[in-house]
Amino acid sequence: MVRIRLPPGESRVRTCMLAELDQTGESQISLTDPDSRAMAAHTHVAVGYNVQIAVDAKHKLIVEQQVTNQVVDMGLLAQTAEPKVMAGEVISGR
Repeated sequence: MVRIRLPPGESRVRTCMLAELDQTGESQISLTDPDSRAMAAHTHVAVGYNVQIAVDAKHKLIVEQQVTNQVVDMGLLAQTAEPKVMAGEVISGR
């Protein structure tokens, strides 16, 4: 077993972070932006947000958008586009 010596106070900081994860039920903590999450992007991982947009097919204008910190985006585009489709607008998802 390898023991790593942490700088003074670091152990307490990490213990507090673990307690926060247990309390909130979250799986990640971002030290730079509390609302962002680590997201896989093809060949690397970046900390950021998941953005879905719906575009008017004729004029190519954004008609709806949704920004979330959910890592898995399955179903998010449908949630973004559905209100506009229900209103009879023709849109294209991006």
